[in-house]
Amino acid sequence: RDMFKEIIAEYDLAKASEDELSRSRSIFSGLPKDPLIASFSHDTVLADTLQNLSLTHYHLGEFSTGLEQAEKAIEKALAIGSKSIQSTSLYVKALNLYELKEYEKADQSFADVIADLDNHNLSQKAWAYYYRGQIAIHIGVEEECLDYFERAVNLDPFNYVIRLDTIRYLMKRNQSGDLEI
Repeated sequence: RDMFKEIIAEYDLAKASEDELSRSRSIFSGLPKDPLIASFSHDTVLADTLQNLSLTHYHLGEFSTGLEQAEKAIEKALAIGSKSIQSTSLYVKALNLYELKEYEKADQSFADVIADLDNHNLSQKAWAYYYRGQIAIHIGVEEECLDYFERAVNLDPFNYVIRLDTIRYLMKRNQSGDLEI
């Protein structure tokens, strides 16, 4: 977390500094100057750092801060046209919303992750379906839950957590036909 914050501070310093000596001391001074290498631009490094900082806050249980950083990452990714950073940041935003128990917003964000045609991360989409199933349970629309769990299992059939929770749900629900599923 501290390293990511340092990178953001360096970015701000490099952006604000007009004096050549300060810019030469920046961590960004060693990056390639070739405009064709867009993945090494200051803005891309910042967007990626914001995304990783958001994920760090999520793992530390600091969900409000994680949400703020994810939204900044999405905004920066949109500004520079980085679809991969935008997709992952949207997923991390949804995770933070889920943990904050903002289920309707989280559900919409997970739906956006699933609908994102530029996101080719099937595991991420499987988890998005899984969380939509969990949200359906929380908000009392359990008829949709099984569909979400099945889609999650189909996208990532070797994900034991998703499979195990699906089985637990079916055992708890214990309706006719659940044994076959």
